[in-house]
Amino acid sequence: MEGTKNFNVRDVSSFAVRVDVLNLFNVKNYNDYIQGGDNGVVSHTSTAYNPTGNIVGVPRTIRMTLSAKF
Repeated sequence: MEGTKNFNVRDVSSFAVRVDVLNLFNVKNYNDYIQGGDNGVVSHTSTAYNPTGNIVGVPRTIRMTLSAKF
């Protein structure tokens, strides 16, 4: 989700404020997975994410950016 607001200054330049919200619902992005089958043998078991494995990405984060254009 993002939002941007522009402000004009004397018709010569402008400022912009931008707000970004990352991972708003705090979804866990698992990096590791558990693969079905032994030693590379294909089986009917499925592959699933390892719920005790590593998590990548960021938790809920709000980022604000201010920019100026001349």
